[in-house]
Amino acid sequence: MASLPTGEPRNGLGVLRPLTTDESAIRRQGITNMTCRDSSQWLNANPAYLFNRMNNEAFTLAYKRRSMRRLMGSRTHCVCGTEIDLFGDHVLVCQRVTVRNQVRNTGHSDVNNDLRNIFKSRQTAGHYYVANGEPLMDRYLQHIDVAAANPDEINRRADIALIRMGQDGPGTTLIDVTLAAHNIHQPGPDYTVGLAANNSALRKHQFYRRLYQPPGPDTQLVIFAFETSGSIHPEARKFLRDHVAAGTTHNPGLEFGNIIKTISVSLQTALAKCVLTARTRLTLDQPPTYPYITGPLVLPDPPSRLYPDHQLPRHDAVPSLSRRPLLLPLRALDPAPPPSIPVPPVMLSLA
Repeated sequence: MASLPTGEPRNGLGVLRPLTTDESAIRRQGITNMTCRDSSQWLNANPAYLFNRMNNEAFTLAYKRRSMRRLMGSRTHCVCGTEIDLFGDHVLVCQRVTVRNQVRNTGHSDVNNDLRNIFKSRQTAGHYYVANGEPLMDRYLQHIDVAAANPDEINRRADIALIRMGQDGPGTTLIDVTLAAHNIHQPGPDYTVGLAANNSALRKHQFYRRLYQPPGPDTQLVIFAFETSGSIHPEARKFLRDHVAAGTTHNPGLEFGNIIKTISVSLQTALAKCVLTARTRLTLDQPPTYPYITGPLVLPDPPSRLYPDHQLPRHDAVPSLSRRPLLLPLRALDPAPPPSIPVPPVMLSLA
């Protein structure tokens, strides 16, 4: 793993000229496939479990992304005027907030709901319950300076709250779910997987230290950060491992692996929805005449072409069956008469 590239190419054609948008995206995805074990967990998920089910469109887009094939069809430019890559990942970091929020807010909401369902399924074994809605942080954390804080900061809410009832009294775990775009450092040469999640978790911790006093012994604050590449931050991974170990008596490692696979399925499904949204509403087949700046988004014309071929990857996963022989008419099955043997002419000899 140490020999794999993490930055710009150091040999080949990439040294002589800058990488194109598609080449950079393909290189980043290839490094992700090789160095991030969490990016491929959805391939090993058991679809018999309710939360591991993917529809055919989500599975197809996830398979094509891992295979580094084009997802955007004939789409070449964002509505802001920037050239997009073959995966459509530009919309995750678009400079226009309205464009960026169309996909990132939806992806965050979907993954947050799936993560909430995972915790709800373990309420009985873990001796806790999941609070309804998103509770205010001020109910569990104390502000350092309320007068100087902004109203948005005072009304900040936790994405998920786990309330446990034990011998020592009720305890609270506040979870801040953070979805970081893996290509946020696109202009730079650093393609290290997990870097965006680390920076996002560090920024969230600095934010809470600036506004709130440290949590008391009865309250725990967890920054659950992960990337759109599939990488999970070590803090979130450690919290999940401890959470599973506290509520599972038989084979907690297997249960932990199943949760990681479920999160991977949820993330790939959210990315598939982001691709569909980008293809339908946020990208064009040619550079826009007037790039989008602000205001409502206008629904563009549909793409002229989606895929170079119409063969779905799931079709290749199933071996093709041999053709069944056709039933012939009964008269064709009757034995044919023996061929007639021509009788040579009798040669008569005249005396």
